[in-house]
Amino acid sequence: MKMVLLSWMVVIAAMIVVDGYAPITQGPREMKNWYRKLPHKKHKVTELHFYLHDIVSGSNPTNIPVVVTNTTAKSPTYFGLIAAMDDPLTEGPSPNSPIVGRAQGLFGSTSLDKISYHMAFNFVLTSGKYKGSTLSVSCRLLVAPVFSDSRAVPRC
Repeated sequence: MKMVLLSWMVVIAAMIVVDGYAPITQGPREMKNWYRKLPHKKHKVTELHFYLHDIVSGSNPTNIPVVVTNTTAKSPTYFGLIAAMDDPLTEGPSPNSPIVGRAQGLFGSTSLDKISYHMAFNFVLTSGKYKGSTLSVSCRLLVAPVFSDSRAVPRC
């Protein structure tokens, strides 16, 4: 009986300790506050700035459709289209700027009434301070206006 009681006391003590490190709510603000209270070193912020060049035509496209449904061509948003990409990342906005890596992955048209994509890709860095690093991204990209000279990948 003493062993059972002792075992339960250990389990309850462990639950109390673990509960002290678990956030009660999962909202962004609560998670940020919870994270700041953890007993560890301050987290480091790294800002990356580069340009992605998506080439969809010509002799060497870096973005090609891999799945097209029988209704995709009739859809104003190309709903159902899935494409693969292997786009160069450059230091500057010019396609002739030095290449710092590649954006490799897939994206699909996901809306019937707006041009929006679910994107899942990796930034594979091939030069500079972060050579050999990979950053994986999964996000929604809402394109507006449809044909613009540039657009930003949203914070994901």
